[in-house]
This record gives sequence, C-alpha cells and structure tokens, in this order.
Amino acid sequence: MFICADNIEDLRERLERRRSANVVIIDSLEHSEFTTVKQVKAFVDEFPHKLFVFTGQAEGDRPRSELGKSVLFLAKQKIYVEGYRAYSRGRSMGEKQYFTIWAKGAEEYHEYK
Repeated sequence: MFICADNIEDLRERLERRRSANVVIIDSLEHSEFTTVKQVKAFVDEFPHKLFVFTGQAEGDRPRSELGKSVLFLAKQKIYVEGYRAYSRGRSMGEKQYFTIWAKGAEEYHEYK
C-alpha cells in the first residue's frame, strides 16, 4: 500500500486504522517533521508491529544530518545504497555483503567507478 502523508499526524491516523500498512517508508528523514531522535523513537514505539524504513541524505556512505546519525543508532538493520546495490551494515547479507537492485544499472555504474 502506498500512503502519501503530508504530516506525522496524518500518518499516525492512518497507522492507527485496522488493516493499515505494515511497512512505512519515510522519505526522507531530513524532510520529515521529526527534529529529534526522541521524537522518532516515540513515534516508532507507538507502532511496535510495523516496519519503519527511513531514507536520508548522505555524505559518502554516512548520514549528512545529526538527526540521521542519531537515528542510525536506533536501527536494527542499516543499509547503504549506491550504484543500484544495497550494502548491509551487518552480517545478514551473506558472503558478498550486498544485494543487487538492478543488474544492468549496477554493472554500468561499477564498471566506470
């Protein structure tokens, strides 16, 4: 299900409904209404059976904002995406440590990198 909520209150209302989405993608953290890691944690804790995915701006392979850096420490799984590959920041991806999102794009990107 795709939900476009303009603000956190609208999103909260939707998530409180029966049969609401089980996966929530907030794109991006820097453009959301959250200003502190405490607000993010409180919101996520309201919905313990939902999966939250936060995207954010980066400098290299690290979060750009202080909020992004703080939220990163809350995450159980951290994933960095570059050149159509998702790199795990944990041990859950197996030997090669990345997942190819789009083979042709990844091949072209990494060939010229």
